[in-house]
Amino acid sequence: MSLFEQRFLVVYSILLFCACGDGPVKETERPPVAEKINTAAAEYDFSKPLIIKLKKKLKEISGIFYLADNQFASIEDESGTIFLLDYTTGMVTNTIDFAGNGDYEDIVADDNYYYVLESSGIIFRVARNATSPVEKYELPRKKSREFESIFLEKEKGKLIMLCKECKHKDDLKEGYCLDLKSFDFNKQPCFSLDFTSLENALPSGTVLKPSAAAINPSDQKLYVLCSVGKTLLRCTRDGKIEKVFPLDQNTFRQPEGLTFLPNGDMYISNEAAGEQATLVKISYLQQPK
Repeated sequence: MSLFEQRFLVVYSILLFCACGDGPVKETERPPVAEKINTAAAEYDFSKPLIIKLKKKLKEISGIFYLADNQFASIEDESGTIFLLDYTTGMVTNTIDFAGNGDYEDIVADDNYYYVLESSGIIFRVARNATSPVEKYELPRKKSREFESIFLEKEKGKLIMLCKECKHKDDLKEGYCLDLKSFDFNKQPCFSLDFTSLENALPSGTVLKPSAAAINPSDQKLYVLCSVGKTLLRCTRDGKIEKVFPLDQNTFRQPEGLTFLPNGDMYISNEAAGEQATLVKISYLQQPK
């Protein structure tokens, strides 16, 4: 055996001894493995967004909702007007005035009404046939509450408003329900998103604040858009976070609105943020069965 081979065997034996220590680690001694949030974006192709520029009257577009026939209902932050929007061209096709100037953040609709969310927790009900008077429903006011997102649980007959900021909690976002039969608010939160589960899925110090929410008709999941934090979350209907979609800041300068087509294609609206407001289409790769 050569001198080189002898030295190699000595070094190998030392390394082997160090690696083994006092023997194999028992399975019960292994540290628990934390459940990881999936950060992949396999179902959506974010690499090829279709960007549609919007007119100046929608520079503060803050909410969108799919209706039918290439049409979205949309809301502009400061104007008490519903804009019907052709999402293929970005052109406004009709307008519906329902209130004066305010701070309007999101919109949804059912067969009979539009529902517009005001940031303090007021919901305006506007008849789609424009024959009934506008009704207004207000969550009993408490300080330190701000809302930017609302989604429709049609099967449960409820609207759920999701806190942007409530009680200064950054790790827990609560939701409040408006019953669509009695039109009474549940005074206690009926829904919550726990952001502590994202501790290892986002860069340290990331703060998320929901700006829109919508149920995807293709996979029946709840998606929550966070303009602050530039992140999209896929969740179960009861608020468990399943997947994280980081958003490119150049494409999504100020993402405030979210809706889905029946085939799962996603649309996100961006306020102008010093440039031009946009609609961004993200194609759904996994088509519904």
